[in-house]
Amino acid sequence: MLIFPQLQSGAIAQLPLQRSENYRTLVNALSDGSVIRMPDGGFNNVRWSLRYRGLTADEVGRLQSLFVSAEGSLHAFTFVDPTANLLLWSDELSPPVWNRDPQLVLTPVQDAFGGTAGMRIANGAATAQSISQTTNAPVGLQYCFSGYLRSDTPAQAMFELGGATILTAKLSGTWRRWEAVGIGGTGEQVTFGLSIPAAATIEVCGLQAEAQPCAGTYKSSTATGGVFVDSRFDQDSLEVTATDEGLFACTVEVLSRL
Repeated sequence: MLIFPQLQSGAIAQLPLQRSENYRTLVNALSDGSVIRMPDGGFNNVRWSLRYRGLTADEVGRLQSLFVSAEGSLHAFTFVDPTANLLLWSDELSPPVWNRDPQLVLTPVQDAFGGTAGMRIANGAATAQSISQTTNAPVGLQYCFSGYLRSDTPAQAMFELGGATILTAKLSGTWRRWEAVGIGGTGEQVTFGLSIPAAATIEVCGLQAEAQPCAGTYKSSTATGGVFVDSRFDQDSLEVTATDEGLFACTVEVLSRL
C-alpha cells in the first residue's frame, strides 16, 4: 500500500495550504419545461494544494519516490488529511465506532468550553477498562492523540496507541489538554484509546487524533473521517526547485474521492 509520507518534523504539510471540496449536480431538462436535479455522487472529491519550502534531500526524495511508485496520477495512495480529526464522532462516545469495555458507564456533563459535549466515564470494575476507536489510518506514521480531561478526585488515565500506553495523565479538578505522541498500529489499522483504572471516574471532551507531532486546534467530527485511501496526484510532473544548498521547494496537488 502506498502512503503519502510525513516530513522529518512529523507533519504531513506546511502552512499555508489550500483545501477545497468539489460537488456536481446533474440537471435533466425535460420537454415539458420541468427540470430534474440529482447529485452526482461519483464526482465528489476533495483537493489539496500543498506548497513545501525548505525540504531536505531526504524529504523531497520521499515525495519523488511516491510519485514514481504511483506513476504520477495513475495509481492511488493513502493520504491523511492534515486538517482533520481522524476520530469519528469525537463529541459522542456512545456510537458504535467507539469500542467500550462493559463496566464503563457514560454520563453527559459540561465540557471544557462551557458546552454540553463532555462525558463522565465511570469504571465500576475491579480492573482497568478502556474506550477506544480503531481507524483506517495507516501504520508507521507519527500520530498525536489528544484530549481534555479532569477528575473531581485524584485519578489517572492512560492514552493508548495501538494497544500500548504512550502517556499516563494525572488528573486534577481543572480541565487540561493532554497530548500523547507515538507510532503504532497493527495490520492496516491504528487504534486510539483511553484506559481508566479500577473504580476511577474521569471527565473527557475534545478527543482528537492527528498525523502530526503535536495537537492542533480541536475539530469536532461526526461521520466523516480524515483518511483517504483513494488519493492520486493531480499533476503530470513533480517539479522540484533548489532554493539553497541542500534545501528544496515543490508544490504537490492531491485529489481524493469523497
